[in-house]
Amino acid sequence: MTLRRATLGFGFGVTLLLASCSGESVPTGSIPTIVPPNIYPEKTITVDDTGFDTSAVEIFSGQVLVIVNAGDEPHSFSATERFDTGLIAPGSTSTVLLTKPGKIPFFDETNRDHKGTVTVVAPTTTPS
Repeated sequence: MTLRRATLGFGFGVTLLLASCSGESVPTGSIPTIVPPNIYPEKTITVDDTGFDTSAVEIFSGQVLVIVNAGDEPHSFSATERFDTGLIAPGSTSTVLLTKPGKIPFFDETNRDHKGTVTVVAPTTTPS
């Protein structure tokens, strides 16, 4: 294991140290890519045999939306030309990651009367 010092900053030095330990080399003068943590907690929608627990949900772009089937029958979470979870078995979950801001009507393929709207907002606004 070779330890190398960097004078460009603590984060860069840690990157060099970790790269040296892993056997990878870091080109001189490269700047590491910093990926911010996902600071938005998951939001959950529950569906059962009577429908979704909410008809409107607002999330940040990039926030994970978890769909829980609490019913006795399979259900889906779908939006024409945007996403389709397929059938979610009773007691199971599915996730959707939406990144394009806007209002998206959703529905359950097994009963189109079960519907609502997901509003995806840019991270500079606060979802309700």
